[in-house]
Order: sequence, then C-alpha cells, then structure tokens
Amino acid sequence: MIKLKTAEGNEYQLEFDRDSIAYLERQGFALDKYSTQPMTQIPLLFRGAFFKHHRFLKDSEKDKIFEGIKNRDKLMAALVEMVGESYETLVKDNDEGNVEWETV
Repeated sequence: MIKLKTAEGNEYQLEFDRDSIAYLERQGFALDKYSTQPMTQIPLLFRGAFFKHHRFLKDSEKDKIFEGIKNRDKLMAALVEMVGESYETLVKDNDEGNVEWETV
C-alpha cells in the first residue's frame, strides 16, 4: 500500500486488489501497453490505484493530486509492481486448495 498526503492535509491509500484491477482493465488499462502508450496508461494506472479505498473521488481531483507528486517516476514504478503482484495472486499455487485436476 502507498500512502499519500497532500499539502492540504488530505490522506489517501493507494492499493490494488482483484476488483480494482478488473476495473482498471475495463477502463482500458493493460500492463503490456504501459511503456508503449504512457499518455493513456499512466493516468489510468494512477486513477485506478484509488479505486479500492477512494472509489468515489473524482478523476479531476486525482489528476490534481498527480500533478503535485514528487518523484512521480518512482511512484509509478511502485504502482506497476503492485499491479504485477496482484496478477500473481490469480495464478500462484494454492497449497490449501481442495480441488484436484488432471489432464486426460
């Protein structure tokens, strides 16, 4: 989780879960397009990071926050890493699962 605190004293928690990633994808976000389409993917990723805890915050407010962020490149790298970690939870081994499967 990433915590932001604005100059006005507002605090936000940026975090992803499967629901927020699904929301991002419905909005057009694709991790493999992040470096080739930065003008659309970077704003989508930043806005989507608010979905889990602040889903009703207006995009215009998110954009204003983005403009005031120091070290944006490092923040965006951290968000990309967080998205990757969320994707991993979908396919990682579930040692506690009780469903068996086989190829026939």
